[in-house]
Amino acid sequence: MSQQAALYLKLIVNQHWSVERSVSDSLKPFSVQNKENSGSLNGQQRLEDEISSHDKHTLKQEIFGALDNVVHLTDAHNKVIISSIENIIYNIAQLEYASWAAYAQQQILQRLTQPDERYQMSGLRALKSIFQAFEFEINEERQPLHKLIDNFFPVLESLLQSDALQNSPNYVPLMIHIAKIFFMSVQVSEYQLSHICLITILERSLD
Repeated sequence: MSQQAALYLKLIVNQHWSVERSVSDSLKPFSVQNKENSGSLNGQQRLEDEISSHDKHTLKQEIFGALDNVVHLTDAHNKVIISSIENIIYNIAQLEYASWAAYAQQQILQRLTQPDERYQMSGLRALKSIFQAFEFEINEERQPLHKLIDNFFPVLESLLQSDALQNSPNYVPLMIHIAKIFFMSVQVSEYQLSHICLITILERSLD
């Protein structure tokens, strides 16, 4: 994937990933009314160039593989492409996480439990993007983050304690992403206490 393609896909997702928009929403920037559907039921109007359901499904299925193909263990390579894909994951999580959660978590778990550190980094970047989508939510809207903590903190604990990571030349970039994921969840005190092992390991690792 080229930088131009990644940036264009990011722009399309940012502007046109929508199920349906109301008439009032059509006044927002980048909203283009579809004249053929201007009289559709319940005052709903679709964007003329809205992403189709088929394309949405394909993107949700393939986005993790796309990240695998460009991710490196340092930020020096493919930085713009990686950032664009992370932004797409973030936006999908914000808009359609409930229907995507099981598949997304399965894909990330597969990567975090592989011995290949490039796939581990890809999984960490994807997980960080989803955590980021819920970082500033409160009350019920924050529940997905609670579930992510329960599901993935034990996996991150295991990764942090592994001899392979401790002795890896890529220890620092992997640790940085684990730390970012942790610090996105620090407001959830009850979940911090239930995963005190991860906190202890992180503090020791960052000393």
